[in-house]
Amino acid sequence: MRIIFRRNQLDAILKHAEQCYPKVGYGFLLGKIAQEDIKVADVIRGEQQFAKVKDHILIPPKEFQQAQQWADSKGMDIIGLYRSRPNRSPRPLLVDLDQAWPNMAYLFVETRKQKAVQHKAYVLSEDRSAFYELDILIQ
Repeated sequence: MRIIFRRNQLDAILKHAEQCYPKVGYGFLLGKIAQEDIKVADVIRGEQQFAKVKDHILIPPKEFQQAQQWADSKGMDIIGLYRSRPNRSPRPLLVDLDQAWPNMAYLFVETRKQKAVQHKAYVLSEDRSAFYELDILIQ
């Protein structure tokens, strides 16, 4: 499986992650899932930043609702989330297994000293037992 971004979308996500450092930033990935491709059509930044995050962030339900309304108005779905990982590797944590949803993409961006140093994308298995890394394609 792979996730497909336009260069400007991924650049905007990486810039957002850098701007949030040392806090955690997040956002929504909108688009469509077709067979083996997760196609990102739009990106919406989260409104908050989290200063002290141990293992998880709580995205306000109102933000989910607003993102879903925007997606609906454009004929899209929320297909994933992104979040920065200040001074941490861009991999899911055990707590992410409890909070993530199957069939959604999760892009994690490792930031160090206000720089995005690497990023990886994952999808949760149907049985919620593991994350599988996605190939990232830039168009």
